[in-house]
Amino acid sequence: MKKGIDLLAIIITSMIFLVCINGCSTYKKLSDSQIKARIDSLVAIPKIEFRPTQATPTSYKAVSLSYGYYLRITKDTVQCSLPYFGRAYTANLNTDEIGVNFTSKNFEYQKEVARKGSYTIRIEPRDTRQKFKLYLTVQPSGYSSLQVTDPDRQAISFYGAVDY
Repeated sequence: MKKGIDLLAIIITSMIFLVCINGCSTYKKLSDSQIKARIDSLVAIPKIEFRPTQATPTSYKAVSLSYGYYLRITKDTVQCSLPYFGRAYTANLNTDEIGVNFTSKNFEYQKEVARKGSYTIRIEPRDTRQKFKLYLTVQPSGYSSLQVTDPDRQAISFYGAVDY
């Protein structure tokens, strides 16, 4: 009886292993030119989702970020949910405004091609209480950096990737 159970376990494990190998072999990594073309189209539309993995406050050490923070840019909306680490020049009594959190439907979106095929995008929301300016740099590989400035706080930078 025990040999039968062991044999069954080996067969099931082997089948799972074969399915995983087959699934991995059908996955194709995008080439560099395909990634660049995809990012070009996302910036042109615009339909961008930036996922930071690291925050670097002014005059502080870098902080690794967990999953869940984002900057989403579409034709008609900018949504931002990012943490803030650093010095604030004015006290904020509203706890919803401690990080860089906002949704804007009235914003300025300017893009320009920078060196080596990268893009620099400037976003300035006009319908938020805080006067954020966001500068997103998108490399052809998808790696991105975001600088957030606010007159009431020190600047902060985020590093991560754009979903393509």
